[in-house]
Amino acid sequence: MGGRFWPPSSCRSANGHIESDPIRGLDNYTTMFFNDPRFWKSLFNTAYFTLLSVPVGMVLSIIVALLMNQKVKGIAVYRTIYYLPRSLARAWPWRFFGNGFLTLIREY
Repeated sequence: MGGRFWPPSSCRSANGHIESDPIRGLDNYTTMFFNDPRFWKSLFNTAYFTLLSVPVGMVLSIIVALLMNQKVKGIAVYRTIYYLPRSLARAWPWRFFGNGFLTLIREY
């Protein structure tokens, strides 16, 4: 059993047949790190997106939280508009639990 799952598929050559895949060891990794420019481009894109999206998302979340906590006339309406989609998205699936899954299929 161990021979079928080890070494992992990332250390094998991909020809579609697990039994006849030759073991390449770490050649796939050396190819990825040193011969594939797409790897470094995708790594850069991931880091770029993460370093921009996380701080921007945190700042915007704090701003929205501070605005929702203000004592302003009509704030209840804004809070309702803000939270209503989240509440409906969580409550909608529960309406099918009482009648069963067939109700979901019958209605749609």
